[in-house]
Amino acid sequence: MKFGKLTDITKVDFSLPNLAERSTALLAKEQPEQPAVYIGCTGWAMKEWVGRYYPPKTTPKDYLKAYAAQFNGIELNSTHYQLPKVELLERWREETPQSFRFSPKLGQNISHAADLGINLGLGPSFAERMQELGPRLGWGFMQLPPHFGPAKLPLLEQFLKQYPQSLFPICIEARQADIFADPAARKDYFDLLQHYKVGTCITDVAGRRDVLHLELTAPVLMLRFVGNGLLPSDYQRVDAWIEKIMSLQTQGLKEFYLFLHEPDNLLAPDICQYMAEQLAKKTDWSIKIPTPYQDPQLQLF
Repeated sequence: MKFGKLTDITKVDFSLPNLAERSTALLAKEQPEQPAVYIGCTGWAMKEWVGRYYPPKTTPKDYLKAYAAQFNGIELNSTHYQLPKVELLERWREETPQSFRFSPKLGQNISHAADLGINLGLGPSFAERMQELGPRLGWGFMQLPPHFGPAKLPLLEQFLKQYPQSLFPICIEARQADIFADPAARKDYFDLLQHYKVGTCITDVAGRRDVLHLELTAPVLMLRFVGNGLLPSDYQRVDAWIEKIMSLQTQGLKEFYLFLHEPDNLLAPDICQYMAEQLAKKTDWSIKIPTPYQDPQLQLF
């Protein structure tokens, strides 16, 4: 992810903001219970993971199976560029366990279209196609383009009026700075999402601390965490998020989608492993922990 990346992070304040009043009020209506926690990366087609998190000699056709053996969630970005055929979605569903969740990213022909695909009904069509994933379908997300500012919020409302949120629930990630800098625009944006029961996709990245807002508009946390090559600050930031996640659970949040990015995706499994291990240590939740591959022969010694 290039959005918000910095070459020098020494002066970045990585502290997490307080939970917004909106979030506190939203969660006050919920009762704490065992949460569903999905931790994963942003893709599975990584030959560099063979012999590390995938067994040696794993071939590309088996990458998804190997990935799903280690992780229980995926930020599915390929759907942003092309709508998968039914047969492909069926195969993905069959190659993953029941506990696995795909979080598809809405197509760019929707999010980056001048009319958000409203005139062609592309949002509902996308949601309908994703039903082929069956129970493996988790919350998805729509990433608005950088130029989508406050003046376009009426267009977003038109889209949400048409979009079948109950069929395929989504979160929305806004990137235009004015949406967060202008108090009135900020309130209008989050009010709009909450009215339509749409979630917020929260991004934790060094160069854009404004998109780390902790404004929840639905009872779900979708976090896109962008690390910096496993520097000590990456682990410190994950530790802070673990405390925040545990606090959110005690307030009633029941569903967490935690997607961790590292440069070129190479070290993403490592930071996912760390987050999963720490959550498992500090809670009694059901957490799937990825484990680096170990040669069975070496385990005998």
